[in-house]
Amino acid sequence: MQGTISFGVGFFFVVIGWPIIGMVLETYGFIVLFSGFWPTLAVFLQRIPIVGWLFQQPYIRSVCFVSKLS
Repeated sequence: MQGTISFGVGFFFVVIGWPIIGMVLETYGFIVLFSGFWPTLAVFLQRIPIVGWLFQQPYIRSVCFVSKLS
């Protein structure tokens, strides 16, 4: 619910002419809304043939929380 509200308020700020504040709130809302999906996306990106090796690097794995899933 927090992600939906912050995304909606951010959109409102963009519409009324405060784009920087609005985009920051929208970004935060987007991250919160899809926070449960990021680990799934990270696993998917690791399995892409050409760029998968980049997402299998230890630093990227720790950032994407993939090390907890593997």
